[in-house]
Amino acid sequence: PRDVGHVNAHGISTREGDRMEARAIRAALGDVPVTALKSYFGNLGSGTGAVEALGSVLALEHGIVPHTLNYDRADPACPVNVVSGQPLRAPQRAALLLNQAPTGQAAALVLACED
Repeated sequence: PRDVGHVNAHGISTREGDRMEARAIRAALGDVPVTALKSYFGNLGSGTGAVEALGSVLALEHGIVPHTLNYDRADPACPVNVVSGQPLRAPQRAALLLNQAPTGQAAALVLACED
């Protein structure tokens, strides 16, 4: 967990889903920076995971976590460190990507840089 530089959350913008995801991220990783790349392009269905993976690869390569668009105020029921307002410049070793489908499938992928 200490190597995870950011989480690319599923972040589908449903109250219940986002709150459950935020609580799980906080419990597993603490105060890790969280971004939601769907805020840039919406939900691309089955293609979303691949596009978000590319975004996180670029974030790792450049040491910049993209900020979440349209995030104006925190929901107290979502206890995570959302990157908002501007990108976060931070060297990173790994990123955790989360996605799920309404039919119950879920995927978590860790991307890591080599030393």
